[in-house]
Amino acid sequence: MRKIYHLEFKESGFHFHYGDLTILCNTWGKNLGVSKFTLDRWDFETPYENENIIIHKTELVISKRSVK
Repeated sequence: MRKIYHLEFKESGFHFHYGDLTILCNTWGKNLGVSKFTLDRWDFETPYENENIIIHKTELVISKRSVK
């Protein structure tokens, strides 16, 4: 299984999905209202939430079939 970070902007209701926390942070920067340093240390047992965003970490279920 692969990890997925689900980013939701509270004000607009927009949702985005990322497979890597670094790309998520590089894409949105200061719009997140939190540093990558903080998110790297967040355990994601519960979603990260502030006044701007909610970030959930979930798993993407993929096929176990071989790709030829």
